[in-house]
Amino acid sequence: GYLAKRDEQHQWRRRFCVLAPQAFLYYFEDSSADAPRGVIDLEGADVSVGDGNVVHIVTPGTHDTEGRRFYFQADSADDAAAWVSALVRERYFNVRDERDAYRDLQHDLSAQAAASRDALDEATEANDEAERRHVAAARAEAELDDRLRAIARELDEHDDDSEGDDLEEDVRSSILARMKRHGRRSMARIAALEAKLESKEASSEERARELRRHGAEVAQLEEELRREEARTQDEAETSARLNEETEELRREAQEATLNLEVVEQQAKAADA
Repeated sequence: GYLAKRDEQHQWRRRFCVLAPQAFLYYFEDSSADAPRGVIDLEGADVSVGDGNVVHIVTPGTHDTEGRRFYFQADSADDAAAWVSALVRERYFNVRDERDAYRDLQHDLSAQAAASRDALDEATEANDEAERRHVAAARAEAELDDRLRAIARELDEHDDDSEGDDLEEDVRSSILARMKRHGRRSMARIAALEAKLESKEASSEERARELRRHGAEVAQLEEELRREEARTQDEAETSARLNEETEELRREAQEATLNLEVVEQQAKAADA
């Protein structure tokens, strides 16, 4: 609809205004214009009604600049109140949509965090199992080494026995060869287990970092959501207050109309 916009020279120019979704107010030269003369981003803007049916819009500023101020004059108090209500309501819907989007994102991140925790638990369990196998293999290796050393000592004790020297030498050579083969196999198994353990530990650390990162993102989104909800509550209270003020103005207008009718009737009676 049409509103009068105050320009920089404090002159009032009649403009055709359109409130678009996502809280943008466009104003045109007239209703037939194709391109707008300007657009106001209502995100975070302060909207109120002043004297003379003037709608005040103050956009948020930055740390070193003040927000811009816009003034639009409606044809009546009811029109001004309706415009303010529509502007605040559109901002509320926009904030609500953003809040819902944050909630959906938070839900997705929470699901990802839960999946990461499950994966971390599985990796930790796999690490524990690999460590247990490593310890068992090392224990078995130590026991076998002890048995082989005992056999070697028994053979050494019979070095002075001249009978069966060739046989003992063959047995000793066979045992030593078995010890070497067993040692190589054991070292290979231990190296494989250590590599697997290192891989699992690296994977666990990466998943832990990812989980911490998701946790920080969720915490940040929850804080943003709390701020948006507080802001939405403030805007809802502002909208309710504006509605009450509009209703009060309507009642005052009705009372003024009745008083005017009484005065007119009294004036007519006096003239008669």
